[in-house]
Amino acid sequence: MRDMDNVSVEPGRVSVRVGGGVIAGHLQETLNSYGLFTPTGQAKSVGYISWACSGGYGFYVGTYGFGVDQIPGARVVLAGGRVVDTNEDPELLWALRGAGAGTFGIVTELRVKLYPVPNLYAGFLAFPLAEAATVLDRIEQLLEDNFPDEFSGDAIAVNTEMAQIPVAEPCFVLFWCWTSVSKDLAPAKIFLEQMMQAGRVLGNTVTKTTPAACGLGNSSLGTFFRSRNVNRIHMKLGTILVRYPPPHPLSAVILHNKHGKGVRHEVADTVGAAFPNQYQHVIIGFHGGTRPGLTDKQDLLDGSLNWRRRWIAMVFLCQEGSLHFGRLTRWR
Repeated sequence: MRDMDNVSVEPGRVSVRVGGGVIAGHLQETLNSYGLFTPTGQAKSVGYISWACSGGYGFYVGTYGFGVDQIPGARVVLAGGRVVDTNEDPELLWALRGAGAGTFGIVTELRVKLYPVPNLYAGFLAFPLAEAATVLDRIEQLLEDNFPDEFSGDAIAVNTEMAQIPVAEPCFVLFWCWTSVSKDLAPAKIFLEQMMQAGRVLGNTVTKTTPAACGLGNSSLGTFFRSRNVNRIHMKLGTILVRYPPPHPLSAVILHNKHGKGVRHEVADTVGAAFPNQYQHVIIGFHGGTRPGLTDKQDLLDGSLNWRRRWIAMVFLCQEGSLHFGRLTRWR
């Protein structure tokens, strides 16, 4: 599929044809040369079509919606070999918006909405993991009073080996991203200053940037990932992070906070989408991994399993007791 790497801006510059093998970084760089933009995920190395058809989470959900919201059409090769354009089959378009790129056929091309390039104020903001309880509590208070659509609100609890910026201790890192359609970054700078009061700052790389430059690099490490959706971050989550930190170098707990435009509307046409998660929610992800050869295999399996069991137990304890943890869905 990687040979299908064509990116063709349509006349009128309101949509782009994206080949089945295009990765997110290549798409953003190509569109940037036209002064155009479309939402992608956090990692530049992810295949765009699989990302978009599976839902399409990322920094830009609050401002532009999910990846599925950007798809007005597609070309698909069905199992029998027939090539279908979704203009002729709106039910297939409905299914592609959320059921994945390979479920009903091979998607060789998507038509995707385009926008002018926004201004970004983005980077990483790191606090000590030992202070996660206090930091999360203060951030929660700030977001409860004012959770701007422009702010992404994603975070990760990691050891030093997996931190996105140089740190000397395990840390709680915010993937800090403010997307300004109006180009005015003054509100972003004020919001960042407020958030930096949440705790001792280990590192801060937030600066003015562009979608083509922003994002994580290679995301193809061999790791194990599971997640749950909850209504909101529980007030005891920071305490749990301190008590049960990631046990191995490439283990992490990831928080994706989805709000704003993406959860306030469905795809604005008569077709709709199969994607079920267009409501305000937080994804809590468990990311397991280590470097080959550095850890005894059985110790690794036992340690990761015990860590995961403890986290699941804490989730259900909060859900079933007086401390409500929110609605839970099955493992993704």
